[in-house]
Amino acid sequence: RASIAGLDATERESLARAFIAEEGARIVGLDPSRATVRIESDARATRVFIDYDMTADPLLTLAGPLPKPPAVIARSAVLRTGGY
Repeated sequence: RASIAGLDATERESLARAFIAEEGARIVGLDPSRATVRIESDARATRVFIDYDMTADPLLTLAGPLPKPPAVIARSAVLRTGGY
């Protein structure tokens, strides 16, 4: 059996944004205000997209000659709503 929190797309989006804000605040060095969250939802799935802006991150300056990560780190997740 599969389940997902939230009765509708609006509530699922609210829950996802709250989770990202709470978890982002717990991680040392992560600034939730630099994260951009986009959520798409339809009858089959909810997709959560997160872009994190690293341009002002001091870790980028500490890397020296080592390869640096991209200025914006993008990740996504898909949660199926049905279709067990």
